[in-house]
Amino acid sequence: MNILLFLLAEGGFLAIAPAGFLPRGGEILSYSDEICVLVVSEADTAGLFVLEEYDPPYYWARVIREGGLSDLEAAGRILYRTEKDVLFRLERPEALYTGRVMIKRLPEAPLELNVRPPDRGNKSYNPVIAQMVSLVDSLRYLRFVDTLQGFITRNSHHSQCGLAAGYAKAYLESLGLDTVYLENYSGSYAPNVIGIKYGKESDSAVIICGHLDATAGSPWYPEPVAPGADDNGSGSAVVLEAATVTAGYNFRREIRYILLTGEEQGLVGSDYYASHHSLDPIVGVLNFDMVGYSDNNPEPIDIIGNDNSAWLVDSMISCLGTYVGGWPHYRLIDGSFWYSDHGSFWDRGKYALCVIEDYNVPNPYYHSRGDTIGGGFEDLKLAWTCAKLGVATLAALAEPLGSSVEEKSSSGQSVRLISGGAGFTILAPGLASARVYDVSGRTLEEREFVGEAKFSPGPGVYLVRVRLGDETRLLKAAVAR
Repeated sequence: MNILLFLLAEGGFLAIAPAGFLPRGGEILSYSDEICVLVVSEADTAGLFVLEEYDPPYYWARVIREGGLSDLEAAGRILYRTEKDVLFRLERPEALYTGRVMIKRLPEAPLELNVRPPDRGNKSYNPVIAQMVSLVDSLRYLRFVDTLQGFITRNSHHSQCGLAAGYAKAYLESLGLDTVYLENYSGSYAPNVIGIKYGKESDSAVIICGHLDATAGSPWYPEPVAPGADDNGSGSAVVLEAATVTAGYNFRREIRYILLTGEEQGLVGSDYYASHHSLDPIVGVLNFDMVGYSDNNPEPIDIIGNDNSAWLVDSMISCLGTYVGGWPHYRLIDGSFWYSDHGSFWDRGKYALCVIEDYNVPNPYYHSRGDTIGGGFEDLKLAWTCAKLGVATLAALAEPLGSSVEEKSSSGQSVRLISGGAGFTILAPGLASARVYDVSGRTLEEREFVGEAKFSPGPGVYLVRVRLGDETRLLKAAVAR
């Protein structure tokens, strides 16, 4: 029997212990370098600060605007406060306004510790990763944000969020991933969206994720308007762009592209996913949440991990310099910043980080109807940089094999683009034609060929339209200087 369920049945108590204190018994629900929250029996309360009989749901909250504490008091009971955070029991969810706070629900299963040593991947420079980063398209990225904003609301309790999940699923399927499915974890929430590209040499996996849902401040009510362009159309678009760029490559490790729901209600969807995949050999989780608003020029990127995941933060910072060309950033190791979906993976002992524009959320359109392109989302260069950073770090962890991009037609025929040296080569089975364009759309060269065609247009990024039989494929090629 689950010990936590046993403690609940026997009248367990919610208690606080200072960080570093090792209780004699009980189950830990939350842990940071400041505090430990646990459920214990009456016999094990010595040396602990007992709050009350265990009766969930409990939440952590961080106040980010004046008035946030009053919002929490209106919706429940405050049980404990640290320097930065508030532990409270949510009793009237419909009364909770989240425009001035961030929230995370405490799991109702004990934390899991990671005893598996990190596999940090190959840190050496890889030109294939550089090629992938060069293919990240800012205009395509912006179209993703605009499409998601166009659902008007992506509140997890509204049918429109379900439609947004369906759109994301259909798009991932169009990329030819090995598996794409909807994870229905609750009848009242829109589903998570999962896309998987299998690894060729390892059963270990790398996750890139962002939450698909949005709120205008009343997440438990099916809000009719919650556009969520920055929060979190911007992070969802990173996932979709990363899938677009990496889908045609082969990797040693499996890649999971995940769009999560229920985040605005306290990480409900990610808690479900992380709990049900806690035994999976997950190398690292890259979570993107709010990457399109700046109050500085340029806006430093906040890269946040806990002590366990500091190596993952450092790996991303290395990729930022190696493949993205650098960008101002902050390295933040703070185990109490669990207010996005990476927090659910921390709870299950996984290595995870969060990329965010600002951990203290200065965006004035946060959790409002004004979170639209031009309002809450207004720095495309920042968001584009984060998308490139996501692709670089994802690829570095997954470890690409070879240097080719493969496109399969519906008839099963394959067209391959191989970059190398001063140009690139197109391979096709049989008679085909290829037209090469520069980034402005100007035709540079067109020819028919059988089997293989080599092009040397000089350094730059190019579009290549390949006709094979009755079908047409549009590929991208990057030629290094």
